[in-house]
This record gives sequence, structure tokens and C-alpha cells, in this order.
Amino acid sequence: MPNTCQNATPDESNSPTQEAMTPEQIDADLLATHERIAKLEALRVARENLTRFEDEVLNPSGTTSVVNQHHPDNYEPQERVKEIKIDNISIFTLSFDLQRRQDWLVDVRCAFRRDPQRYQTDEKKILAALNFLDRSCRYEWYRHVVGKPLEERQHIEGSWQYFEDWTLTLTRNATSLQADVTERKASGLD
Repeated sequence: MPNTCQNATPDESNSPTQEAMTPEQIDADLLATHERIAKLEALRVARENLTRFEDEVLNPSGTTSVVNQHHPDNYEPQERVKEIKIDNISIFTLSFDLQRRQDWLVDVRCAFRRDPQRYQTDEKKILAALNFLDRSCRYEWYRHVVGKPLEERQHIEGSWQYFEDWTLTLTRNATSLQADVTERKASGLD
């Protein structure tokens, strides 16, 4: 009986890749591996450069903290969204006459034009204008709205034009409104 090697595993004894590879194939395989390593190294360098360029663009001040890169203080002042505050608008009172009411409406409309994003809807305009009514005028508005049927109430609360017209009922000369309007038209003020 021939002496066979019992300790050899099937993988080690007849491995087709080990027997089939010639020195030229090994050299070619080694060269391909080196080329792959060189490409991966170039990719790593490119990624580092990209990260560095992104940091320079996103953090021109030199702050490299990712946490603070979108903080408002990192933007120039003109890029910040400034909140427009409504000021210099008088408080509408029951003592207003037609002229003071008209001046008040002009001031409020100007405030709306200064910040169109905030005052896109009539509801928002009405809510803002209510801040410039004195307590008794606000109470009259709430009482007026609550006294209407639900469907009409929704229309009223969403109509700036209705609100403007309603403020006429608060003017000092509301009882003689027709006479005041006629007088103003005759004098050429309207």
C-alpha cells in the first residue's frame, strides 16, 4: 500500500489557485493591488480636501465646530431675518374721530406692508390690529363677533375689510357719519 499523507487537508493538497498561479500572475495581481491602494489613498486625500474646503466655506471665521456652524452669529447681519416691530402706532380709542381713525388705519397698513410674510392673512392682520385698540374697543369687537351666528362669525374674523369698516362704529362721530363723509367729500379731503 502506498504511503499517503493523512494529515493533508483537501484544501491544502489540491488548491487550484496555488497550483494555477504563475509568478507572472502573482506579479500582475500584486501590481493591481498596489494600483488599488494608490487609488484609495488618492480618494482619501480628495475627501480630506473636500472636507477642508467645505469647512472654509461654511466657517469663514475659522471656527471649525460643526455644532456652531449654523448659529445665527455666524451669518452677516444682512442675512439675518430681522423681526419688524410695530411701533409708533397710536392706540385706537373711543374718542377717535374720522381723521384719527384714517391715520390709525394708514399706520397699521404700513406695518403690514413692512412685514408681508407675517401678515399674509386677514386673520393675522386683525389680531395684530387688536393690539392697538384700547380695552373698551377690543371688548366691543369681541362682543360684536360673539353676537353673530357661527358661519357669519368665521367670515367676520377672516375679513380685514370688515374689520376696517367696523372701526367706523367706534368713531366719535359715528352717529353723524353720513354728514361727516358728505362734508369731507365736499371739502375735497377724500
